[in-house]
Amino acid sequence: MVPESSLQLKMLIYNNYESINLQKKLWDNAMRVHSQILHKCARTTEIIRDEIQKSEESITFLAKKYGVSRPTIYKWTATA
Repeated sequence: MVPESSLQLKMLIYNNYESINLQKKLWDNAMRVHSQILHKCARTTEIIRDEIQKSEESITFLAKKYGVSRPTIYKWTATA
């Protein structure tokens, strides 16, 4: 969309700003899992770590399933 007037340009900027704020709020809420606040690089929650520890699947399968590295899976299976 190419704005034809300054009002349209202002509305476009405002809508983009509101969209970014909404995305940030959604992300912040997604990071609060069962009252657990995760840091921005976290990929596993307590629930996922429990599932990893109890699973009998292969390391590679679990890494792909949860979107983490194999060393992460080793870490959480070693603490079981």
